[in-house]
Amino acid sequence: LANPGKSVKVNGPTIAGAYYFEIAPDGKSLVYLAETTANVSELFVVTLANPGVVSKLNGVLPVNGNVRDDFRYTPDGKAVIYRGDLTTDGTTELYFTPVATPGSHTKLNAPVQSSTSVLDYIVSHDSSFVAYRGYGASLRYELFRVDIANPTVATVVHGATTSSLSDRYALAPDDKTLVFRADMVAVGKYELFTADMNNLGSHTALSAPLLNNSTDVHDFEIAPDGLSVIYRADHISNYDELWHVTFANPGVAARLNPPIFSSVNDTYSGYTFTADSKGVVYRADLNQNNFYELLHTTVANPGVATPITGPGQSVVRFAVAGDTAVFVTNEALYQAKVSTPGTPLLASKWLGASDVLRVNFY
Repeated sequence: LANPGKSVKVNGPTIAGAYYFEIAPDGKSLVYLAETTANVSELFVVTLANPGVVSKLNGVLPVNGNVRDDFRYTPDGKAVIYRGDLTTDGTTELYFTPVATPGSHTKLNAPVQSSTSVLDYIVSHDSSFVAYRGYGASLRYELFRVDIANPTVATVVHGATTSSLSDRYALAPDDKTLVFRADMVAVGKYELFTADMNNLGSHTALSAPLLNNSTDVHDFEIAPDGLSVIYRADHISNYDELWHVTFANPGVAARLNPPIFSSVNDTYSGYTFTADSKGVVYRADLNQNNFYELLHTTVANPGVATPITGPGQSVVRFAVAGDTAVFVTNEALYQAKVSTPGTPLLASKWLGASDVLRVNFY
């Protein structure tokens, strides 16, 4: 970034280039996935100060073994967590390698059921444990916790269940609460639940009861302050709407968006908390079918929406950085203030470099 316009190759020799990469939290190194042997995907680590000098991160693989592409650094940058069939070909399990000692790997998950795999995982914010989804003794997909310091000793997070859990789960910023989506009450009806990560073995219904037999919770986001959740669900009818619920008062949710009166109008999947956790920015066609405005609602005053976009602007994608909302229409890129919405400006020079790195578009 300090010398734009000049590129330096970072990776070492490969057969077909580097497929995926992730930069370390401190920005000094990166891990990438590549083949140096035909049809064998492995991980390599390189410091950015010494490009081209790489070390293989994983250990020796079995015949036909490969590392999967969903690898990531722990938040403290000291290790890399990854999946792959590194023990038995065709059985994907969970592994880690300390960045300081590349060239070997340690299995994290408990023994898997025959012919099953670890499906996905998340790493705690304090880098001490991993939550992962796998096939449990109940012969259903369950969520497990395993401490990185105590590998292969895993505990079911949520207690007994008669359902399979979906791939949507997340940890609160303090790592004490896991939010997950599952059909634990009625088969095929997905709702939100929480589990206490310091007192494993039970779960609490978080979302409000669904009133329509065909309704579901679709997705969710945990507030930056870790005290509440917003989620998208067709609670009452077939309209997708946004709801807010606190961990302190589970099962009692407030509808954030104004009432919807037509089945063709709904809140779209793009939504996010503001940085202070007091508001929500979301994309919705509440007033005209397929004409998506960008709206702001405070959690203290649900049901009242303030447009961020100007007249005639239909939003394709958006991002929020601090108090600035950046959105894309079919014509151009714009910026506007969330706290004082007005006429959006063309976003020719809208953010500093540090903000660009932190922006996620919805």
